[in-house]
Amino acid sequence: MERNRPTDASRKRSSSLQTAIPTKKSDAWPGQPCPASERYQSLIPAQLPPSLRWACIASGLALLALLAVARYLTPSPSGQGTHQQLGLPACTTMVLWDLPCPACGMTTSWAWATRGQFILAAQANSGGLLLAIIAMAYIPASCYFSLHGMATRGQWFSSVLATSLVTAIAVTVLHWLLKIWP
Repeated sequence: MERNRPTDASRKRSSSLQTAIPTKKSDAWPGQPCPASERYQSLIPAQLPPSLRWACIASGLALLALLAVARYLTPSPSGQGTHQQLGLPACTTMVLWDLPCPACGMTTSWAWATRGQFILAAQANSGGLLLAIIAMAYIPASCYFSLHGMATRGQWFSSVLATSLVTAIAVTVLHWLLKIWP
């Protein structure tokens, strides 16, 4: 039975092996992955500072107000010009050069989207439809962030939001180019 017992020398070797395993990224050897505790640290939700919580409330309320105004407006049957119901002038590029600008039809698109008429919204301005959908999706998210005070795990929400906005801008430009292309 005595031979199964560890000797003092084997104890020293096993304790030195245990201390040789890195526990922090700064202790890791070059080319070695960081420890699991640090690897998954970015997945832990971060506490939002009060300023960001107020920004979430303000941005959510601003988008809610824009959607409410869009719902109040009657969509123009021509696909553009709905903004004139707010007392705004006609599109300058349409007046000067008889060409639509990239934002032509954006207000009409939002007005159709708030009524659930997504095909008509896309015909008015496809990018406007995407922006209206992003706004509708952001409102509950802003409520969650402001009430819970926690960011998403891994910051995925910021990545999705940024990607969605860039996509909406690209679709808006593409829709505009298709409108003006002879």
